[in-house]
Amino acid sequence: MNNGKIRSEAHIIGEEAIRFLQDNIIPNNWVVRPMNPDYGIDLDVELFDYEDDKCITLGEHVFLQVKGTRSPNYGRFADGEKKIDVIKFSLEVSELNLVERMGSAFPVLLVVIDLIDKKAFHICLNDYIKNVLLAKHSSYKEQGSVTIYIPTRNVLSTDNQEALKWYGKRIKIYSMFHEMRADIDDFNSFNIIERIKYGKRFIDHYYSYDVFNQSEHWSLLEDIHSMLIQMRDNDCVSDFATICSTSIRIY
Repeated sequence: MNNGKIRSEAHIIGEEAIRFLQDNIIPNNWVVRPMNPDYGIDLDVELFDYEDDKCITLGEHVFLQVKGTRSPNYGRFADGEKKIDVIKFSLEVSELNLVERMGSAFPVLLVVIDLIDKKAFHICLNDYIKNVLLAKHSSYKEQGSVTIYIPTRNVLSTDNQEALKWYGKRIKIYSMFHEMRADIDDFNSFNIIERIKYGKRFIDHYYSYDVFNQSEHWSLLEDIHSMLIQMRDNDCVSDFATICSTSIRIY
């Protein structure tokens, strides 16, 4: 006979994993909002940074699904002839369906915490669904659960939050390219004088986008920013359509 309500081991491990993440990985100046009730997303993390000694919100969010384990399942994943060291974790298909419904612009990271070795590994579920499950295991939705293979090189730590910073900018990057797609349609309908006027406004608008602060993670952003700088410095508008079409095509 039980003398009280039983707290499941799964709940204990889950809360321990979230505490580890908050205490050891997520910077103190970021805001972590637990998602209660939880239907597949555990944390909404809002990113901040210091500007002129003031902690300013960046308007960036990343959603985390946090899982803990005291019996980590390490192994190797064969990708053709290439073998990758991974940690394996099983997710319910219903959890993956939620991520797919949210759309690829909203980054959802699965973070698996090895509570024995005190390590955290991550993978973007949006990309995993598209590039692995739909591409190679299209019938996965007929299953109750799916094993996710997370490369062990995808480590989150006190000194390495770059993945969180990068994925936090995803919505901004998607927004910028969708704006460019609309802008190029408008640009093609203008005469020369209108193009010059519109091109200058284009430069002022896009040059200030802070997505370029993370350009070291993707060379295309650096290329686009360099083109904008050239246009600004030379009062040149001839490359307006080139920037838009190049950005949209590659993205």
